[in-house]
Amino acid sequence: MYQARMIPPVQGVEMALRWHAEQDARGIEQVVLQSASLRLVFLPDLGGRLWSIFDLARGEEILWHHPTLAPHAVAPGDGYDDAFAGGWDELFPSDRAANLDGISFPDHGEWWSQTWAWRVTEDPDALRLTLSGSGLATSHDAVRVITLPREGAGFRWQTAITNTGDAAIPYIWRHHPALPVHPGARLELPAALVEAIAEDPGAISAAPFSWPHARLADGAARDLSRLPAANCGEVWMLYATKLAEGYARLAWPGVDNGVTHGIAFTFDPAIVSAITTFATFGGWRDLQTIVPEVGVGYPADVREALATGTSGILGVGETVEYEVHVTVW
Repeated sequence: MYQARMIPPVQGVEMALRWHAEQDARGIEQVVLQSASLRLVFLPDLGGRLWSIFDLARGEEILWHHPTLAPHAVAPGDGYDDAFAGGWDELFPSDRAANLDGISFPDHGEWWSQTWAWRVTEDPDALRLTLSGSGLATSHDAVRVITLPREGAGFRWQTAITNTGDAAIPYIWRHHPALPVHPGARLELPAALVEAIAEDPGAISAAPFSWPHARLADGAARDLSRLPAANCGEVWMLYATKLAEGYARLAWPGVDNGVTHGIAFTFDPAIVSAITTFATFGGWRDLQTIVPEVGVGYPADVREALATGTSGILGVGETVEYEVHVTVW
């Protein structure tokens, strides 16, 4: 039976922390966490996908959702692109599907197509959602803890992955938050070495450059922090490394009063070593979204990442932990 719970407010705080679980019209389970500022909706049936970040103060959805495709049940190991409905997935141990040492690494990893267990812990000052799953191609266990504090428009996302098998796991690990392309939006990254690789038709390309000033293959000079028109037809695949600081932000002017809105991801750059940005401005499947993916390992093929020394390596019995803080304004 699904349940709804409210943590009573402390003195001087009007809004209580709340959570509940329910099923949508397609039978997909949803776990909803809410503070005074944010409402978060998670889908345990789809690897614990974060489907919605809703800014309660502005009445604004922060994540991008496909205009016609809704979240739906898939078979473990299915192809990702045809099921890409938006929201925020977490990828491990692969991005593109690949065969490595006789193991078929699934498209966009092993988690998004599986059901994860979950539980909510209530503290006076925060809600904690713990999601747990395991590998289907590689032997590992994963635990994700989302902490939504009573105060502030933000939350913390912690992930721990343990190798439970008898062989090391080379891996790519990334957050995959799909965001809308707003008019006047800016992609804000720290000083970094960036390469634009044309991996899809219509994609831009550029030799390695210092963010954000690129010279594209056609000779055009571009400030890539300024997003182009949502329907310009471009596709981006940017790999940012040698990060001077640990953050990625997307900011845009509000349609009501022009005040800047945005979302920020902050992390330790000594641990989270790359920001991969996929964006389609109508050039891929006529969709318009930008996905700033903080993580470990590049490019998209884990075999190439392993060969070039950019992948992670999770040894037998080892556990790796990652943490990202998210702020909405």
